[in-house]
Amino acid sequence: MTASVIDLMVARRRVLVRVDWNVACDEAGTITDDFRIRASLPTIRLLRKKKAQKIILAAHFVNPVERIGEGLERTIAGNRRLTFAVVAKHAAQLLHLPDINPKLVILPGSPLPAYELAPDLILLENLRFYTGEEKNDDEEGRQICGF
Repeated sequence: MTASVIDLMVARRRVLVRVDWNVACDEAGTITDDFRIRASLPTIRLLRKKKAQKIILAAHFVNPVERIGEGLERTIAGNRRLTFAVVAKHAAQLLHLPDINPKLVILPGSPLPAYELAPDLILLENLRFYTGEEKNDDEEGRQICGF
């Protein structure tokens, strides 16, 4: 039986949430349709209200040609349409967070950088940069989230 987020006891726990933030963007990297982000906001707000210690959001975006170990930093810096930088900022605005310029952080043990939207809210960088994304492996899932 699958429990609803409403029923989960998440206080003082780390929670991984797979969100569908593969949003439409124009050539400049500007979000043109944020419906998918808005659709996930009630879940995020509920988890924050229930005092989850850390909410880690995971999603994929446009599929990059390069993956981890193949110039990730250069790829992220060189193409805003592959990275969640714009999406992280937009989500921070929609959530009315005090700092709408999320900082890039590294979770201990995770091969991916992440955006800290708030102390309790982290958005992992585009999962497409991670070669293990499509394997559906529990251990790799723990690794990318720093669990």
